[in-house]
Amino acid sequence: ASRYAEIVVFHIIGITVGLLSSAQRRMTARYRDTAASLKRSHEELVASQEHLRRAERLSVLGQVAAGLAHEIRNPLAGLKGALEIIASRVPPNSPEAEFAGIGGRDVARLDGLVNDFLTYARPRDPELQDVDLNTVIEHVVTLIRPQTEAASVRVIVEPRSAPITVRVDREQMAQVFFNMVLNAVQANRSGATVRIRERADSAWAVAEVSDEGPGIAPEHVARIFDPFFTTRQHGTGLGLAISQRIVLAHGGTIEVANSSPAGTTFRVRLPLANR
Repeated sequence: ASRYAEIVVFHIIGITVGLLSSAQRRMTARYRDTAASLKRSHEELVASQEHLRRAERLSVLGQVAAGLAHEIRNPLAGLKGALEIIASRVPPNSPEAEFAGIGGRDVARLDGLVNDFLTYARPRDPELQDVDLNTVIEHVVTLIRPQTEAASVRVIVEPRSAPITVRVDREQMAQVFFNMVLNAVQANRSGATVRIRERADSAWAVAEVSDEGPGIAPEHVARIFDPFFTTRQHGTGLGLAISQRIVLAHGGTIEVANSSPAGTTFRVRLPLANR
């Protein structure tokens, strides 16, 4: 009887130890998960604070840029008028006419830069209406034809047979595609092709702009939409930043879908109308 009692006691002790050990393991795992969750929450909080500080810095920079741009526009208008008067009063082939032309081109470039600053610093709310996406893209192709002809680059639009209707601000969306197509044209070599593809994907309208250029360096892809980031000598770094802000305001997305030495594809997704 005493041996049976010892066996029972040993079983009870073993079961108790096993239960205690299992409970300890569960508590340890729970504490470990809690610690990992707290660590993730801390990291997310730090990232959010950094994002907020970055947004505040960009906001201040945008306000300063807007103020400077506004003050610069009036002198630029005066310079432009003065150069036009000089150009009209000198012989067409004289050095004065040549210098006036150079000055006029630089004033136009500065005016475009000022407009980019103002557009980025003071964006307006989109005025939404139902439009056919292809009509916006065809309008952009017409507008950009002088640049494509000068660069000897073809632009081919591959529209859908059925219209794709999106609810967008026509003017703002034309600006987005103008920036994208112009970047593609500038990235291409002479004789290359820019392709624009359109399709409907579930509740989204999708437009892709592809070039045959050298591609984007991997270390630059993550910064391609950052304001003032550019790899071009005379670029402002605002075209894609403005495009991203416009697309996001429409509830869409813009991204680098693919980039390689054979070319780059940018993809814009916009909500379909009545969805």
